[in-house]
Amino acid sequence: MVPKQNKLMLVILVFAATVFAASGFLYAQDESLKPGINEGYKKQKIEPFIARFENEKRVVVQKRAEILAACQLKAGMIVADVGAGTGLFTRPFAAKVSPNGKVYAVDVTEQFVKHVEKTCREEGLTNVVGVVSKPTSAELPAGSIDLVFTSDTYHHFEYPYKMLASIRGSLRDTGILVIVDRKKADKHVRADQATVKEEVTKAGFQLLEEKDVTESQYLMRFAKSDPNARRMQYTARSREEAVRWQQDLRKQLLGVLKLDELVAKRKEIPLEPVEVSSEDKQNYRLTELEITSAPGRRIRCLVTHPQPYTGLCPAIVCIHGHGGNRRTVYDNDSIYHRFATVLAENGYVTISADVGQHDVKDAKLTLMGERLWDLIRCVDYLESMPQVNRSKLGCAGLSLGGEMAMWLGAMDERMAATVSCGFLTRMDQMEKNHCMCWKLPGLRELVDFADIYALTAPRALQCQNGNQEPPSQFPPSLAREALAEIKLTYKDLGEPGRAVLSVHDGGHEVDVPALRGFLAKHLGQP
Repeated sequence: MVPKQNKLMLVILVFAATVFAASGFLYAQDESLKPGINEGYKKQKIEPFIARFENEKRVVVQKRAEILAACQLKAGMIVADVGAGTGLFTRPFAAKVSPNGKVYAVDVTEQFVKHVEKTCREEGLTNVVGVVSKPTSAELPAGSIDLVFTSDTYHHFEYPYKMLASIRGSLRDTGILVIVDRKKADKHVRADQATVKEEVTKAGFQLLEEKDVTESQYLMRFAKSDPNARRMQYTARSREEAVRWQQDLRKQLLGVLKLDELVAKRKEIPLEPVEVSSEDKQNYRLTELEITSAPGRRIRCLVTHPQPYTGLCPAIVCIHGHGGNRRTVYDNDSIYHRFATVLAENGYVTISADVGQHDVKDAKLTLMGERLWDLIRCVDYLESMPQVNRSKLGCAGLSLGGEMAMWLGAMDERMAATVSCGFLTRMDQMEKNHCMCWKLPGLRELVDFADIYALTAPRALQCQNGNQEPPSQFPPSLAREALAEIKLTYKDLGEPGRAVLSVHDGGHEVDVPALRGFLAKHLGQP
């Protein structure tokens, strides 16, 4: 038997763990990741470190002005220089935020803190306060700091998640964290750039900026994120304001997806299609071909077009989900119910490409961005086909394919009609019950799925959700809530009836008759 007081304690602990885990900021870390990494600094005289840290040949010394500019300091700000060392940045920080601002010179080594306080007094900088930190805490006052800065320090954090939690707690709601460190891990540097970004994002920060300082060092700027905030949530507004909101959000999402450069160069990248095989069906031809997605990367597609060719046809990008491939949407025995084949048999041009599962091929892109880019290139190929009516392009998909249909319809305005099956929901639901490949750094703080879908307005949108979907998956109840938000944009753009939710009696599957009827209504029946 467990004593009553122990049972009560167990309940409290479980409740606390549940709350913190739901917030996304709970990380068990009882052991140091780099034991003793800072001990050497405590046992030596400070003079050699002054010569080393403030040497004009040191990269951060040479780039100090550029780094200071990236911090966007203003008079009156409260700044914490965590890992202040000999005060290389503390001193210019203090000058920048004067006369009413303050700088905390934070270091785990007491002799460094005393040195910085002394040199700042000698230079007449009276707004510097020294703080001796702990390996697990920056020892800063809660909710008071505008900017926390670390240079060549993050890799010295023995307990990174505990230190990040301490830093996050010290920041105001609008606070900023700036990290300058080395790109590659080695015997001394515990974490490379990608690892640092992942750790900081998981600790409740949103990446705002990431750039190179030199070939070997980076600068990343983070905001203290609110997991419930949506900076670009759509609210009712005028038609002109709605269009500007869409333009602004698309631009921001391209940055989140890391597609800015590729989109800017899209027309310069030749498709270079090569036919791999071809097969005549009853009233259409099925062709497998290869096209260039991005420089140095080729993708395989399946394409159908009516036979005989009697005029320009509507064309649909058909998108599979997790565990599928480009053939899945044509197959009979699946939750897709061969919807791509049905469209092909009824006179539509169709195209399908493999949707990336969990591994990104191009390190410069995000996984979601790479998936979307491949689909955009499929649209480029459709536009090149003599059988296709360019004003009647659409997309349709299920599950991950429904998610990608959302992205393609939102980001590529060539899509006149979008059918997103088995996906319309809220990000809260996805956080709890699904794989996290949807969650890009900074996405959740920017939007919910309804805001992304709203970018399809005023073009035609059908979302499908089944009554047999489990409550933990994509139930119609959540879809209805999200659709109500989507319709605000459609209403403001003058087309409230063009966004619809089609609820069917099945589960996680495509309702092919509803899909066909919707496409025929908005793209025409071939």
